[in-house]
Amino acid sequence: MSVYLVVKFVHVLVAIVAVGSSAGSSLWLRLAMRNPPHLPFALRSAKFLDEFLTRPGLIVLLITGFWMATTHWSLALFWVRGALILLAIVLLLLYVVVGPLLARLIRVAETEGRASPRWQRSELLFELVGGGSGLLIIVIVWLMVTKPS
Repeated sequence: MSVYLVVKFVHVLVAIVAVGSSAGSSLWLRLAMRNPPHLPFALRSAKFLDEFLTRPGLIVLLITGFWMATTHWSLALFWVRGALILLAIVLLLLYVVVGPLLARLIRVAETEGRASPRWQRSELLFELVGGGSGLLIIVIVWLMVTKPS
């Protein structure tokens, strides 16, 4: 088995775990919204998954994707460049916006509750940036599958 196939296997496996944990967290949070006493636990779980699976996994995807692009494909290809750039943007959003927002939402859920103005603002920003990041991941998967020129 070639090194390329091993790296590609790791890349796909990590993509499944990282993207799956993020999607699962989103569903977990939706369920918790219907049962507010469980919301702090769900938020802490989502934060844990984000910090220990999603973000590290996306870093591995960026590294393995870059390696595969430079050894097997080409950085000159639109779909390769596009996917790498979008993934870097998603990582930036997760580290700079989503991670801190999850921490803020946990504090607000435990102290002020969902009715507070701070919760409303934070949740809206979380929905926009988190949802936008999810859409970017879908675009990345589309680029990887279709490989448009």
